[in-house]
Amino acid sequence: MYSKEQIELSIRSAVKAVVDIEIQDNKLNLVAKEMGINPAMFLYIFEILENELQMQVCDVFIDQTSEVMTLENLTNAIFQLQRKN
Repeated sequence: MYSKEQIELSIRSAVKAVVDIEIQDNKLNLVAKEMGINPAMFLYIFEILENELQMQVCDVFIDQTSEVMTLENLTNAIFQLQRKN
């Protein structure tokens, strides 16, 4: 089981690897225009996360709204998802 800190680091690393952006604000929606991330890039980001964390990370969207797409909320959602599995 991964800690919240490990999950957050994985998300930060995946975003940096795919779009070369460092997340500065844990509460800013990652698909917000201010972030400058093309939403299609999340396919690659989630692929990295799924391989690294060895779980179906996309399942976080089953019970969530788009508000899950902040670093803080995504970290918490993935942490809770692994507890269900």
